[in-house]
Amino acid sequence: MRLSSALSTRWEDGSARDLKLTGSVRFYRETGRNRLFFVTVDGQYGHHLDLDNRSYLGGDSGLRGYPQRWAGGESFARFSVEQRYYTDWFPWRLFRVGGAIFADVGRTWGPDGLGSENPGVLASIGLGLRLSNARSAFARVIHVDFAVPLDSDPGLKKVQFLIEARREF
Repeated sequence: MRLSSALSTRWEDGSARDLKLTGSVRFYRETGRNRLFFVTVDGQYGHHLDLDNRSYLGGDSGLRGYPQRWAGGESFARFSVEQRYYTDWFPWRLFRVGGAIFADVGRTWGPDGLGSENPGVLASIGLGLRLSNARSAFARVIHVDFAVPLDSDPGLKKVQFLIEARREF
């Protein structure tokens, strides 16, 4: 289990501005020789945030199944659960191959700075392919995710397809 928290702010005209209090809990548990169960809960409380420092939830910030910056605000909470699978497959000695089945739930609170309506609780499910780069000095893992939003908003695609490189599985 990993716990983390941070506080940042700026004092301006006798009051705190751009205040962010964040925290996260990450839990890992082996469920077999090549499997790992992973849960993360994280959130942020924001107060008088600058317009360029708002918090957003979407495909780029841990809420797979939604477009980038789908919901914004000063505060958020997010919950993700994954069952990760690792294989011994190592094609051409370039990538180690793995996969994940996941579910994400999140919500934002407070003004988003652009006057958009808050969509409430958002949830998605999906599966992903993981390619761990064995030949790079940067040790990035390529994530290829297919996620389905559990929301009936007509502005959403039925399936979101995301590709990104991250430092973690």
